[in-house]
Amino acid sequence: QDGTAAAGVNLGIDAGVWSLSMANRDDAAATAVAVRSPQAAALNTWTHVAGVVDLSARQIRLYLNGTLAATQTLPTSFVAWTATGPMTLGRGRGSTFFAGQLSDVQTYTRALTPSEVGGVSGGTLPAAGSSVVRESWVLDQDGLVTASVDELGRATNYELDADGETVATISPTVSAETNGNPA
Repeated sequence: QDGTAAAGVNLGIDAGVWSLSMANRDDAAATAVAVRSPQAAALNTWTHVAGVVDLSARQIRLYLNGTLAATQTLPTSFVAWTATGPMTLGRGRGSTFFAGQLSDVQTYTRALTPSEVGGVSGGTLPAAGSSVVRESWVLDQDGLVTASVDELGRATNYELDADGETVATISPTVSAETNGNPA
């Protein structure tokens, strides 16, 4: 999720390995605490990646395919802050984009336990006590949304202009009325 000048939490690939990082403040000069997988990210292989921020234990943990890959303790000087910008998927701060596919993204308002992460990875959805809101998006090569399916299964397709602005909503058909009569 973005802050004004830094990302609060970033989960992705850094220097060829999976990485979970947190900035120490919302400032362009912020330093990050990071945990990295010990092995390189496998290319062309589906990988379930989970990052857990556990402020009560002062740890960030990275899981690959439901198994703990690495843990980093937050320094005593680290003070958590709240990023208030949008949560972005497939893009880091600036214009770094994830070169791959994302599916079944889940976020939780609490730190999951190791067994819950394993269960989510294994298909036990969602973690106990959580609710699910599902939305899906289809992105073009520039990362722009060309279609979406909302939590009720309603599909919408979008036509974009050269600037990436929506110029037409192709479906679903929208019925309009004027004074109670079809328009």
